[in-house]
Amino acid sequence: MRIAIVGAGGHAKVVHEAAISSGIFEVVCFVDEGQAGGKLLETPINAEISTVENFIVAIGDNRVRKEIYDRYVAKGLVPVTIVHPRAYIAKTAQVGDGTVILAGVNVSTCATIGDNCIINTAATVEHDCVVESHSHVSVGVQMAGNCRIEEGALVGIGSTIIPGKTVGAWSVVGGGGVVVSDVGRETTVVGVPARPLAKLKTPGGF
Repeated sequence: MRIAIVGAGGHAKVVHEAAISSGIFEVVCFVDEGQAGGKLLETPINAEISTVENFIVAIGDNRVRKEIYDRYVAKGLVPVTIVHPRAYIAKTAQVGDGTVILAGVNVSTCATIGDNCIINTAATVEHDCVVESHSHVSVGVQMAGNCRIEEGALVGIGSTIIPGKTVGAWSVVGGGGVVVSDVGRETTVVGVPARPLAKLKTPGGF
């Protein structure tokens, strides 16, 4: 299948490798207006999608990725899902359109992943977890069973979420954080255990 990869940065290169390794896709071009006319991995960079109808958005910023994804879908273009051949997806799991699942990922029994998500290298999405659309589960994240990542949330590299906890929509879990209680909407938490930034003690504080 001929596809365009929207984006031309580091993440786009990783998505390209996953697409080629799958044996399913031929990457016709990258799409990045600011780099149009150049090449990445010997593949042309175009300003827009023009010669194919299938695409995936390979941009890490969740809000930007959602805006571009929604715009192309509204134009009638077709998002593709890319799964690296070294990822494991349980037969009872569900994965939405336009999502990329990279090498070493484990998506376990009855897990559900929405549209336009990034499940990054070596992440674990355990049984009955839900990752809503436009979210990013970063490299090495460990999600225990029955967790929920709401729309557009970012779970930073190496973070852990204990069983049954929710990370609210458009929230951020800082790298290495351990989520032991629910995280509200549009909240940034960091640390072990993960706490909202606004509530962290300042030096000399109480």
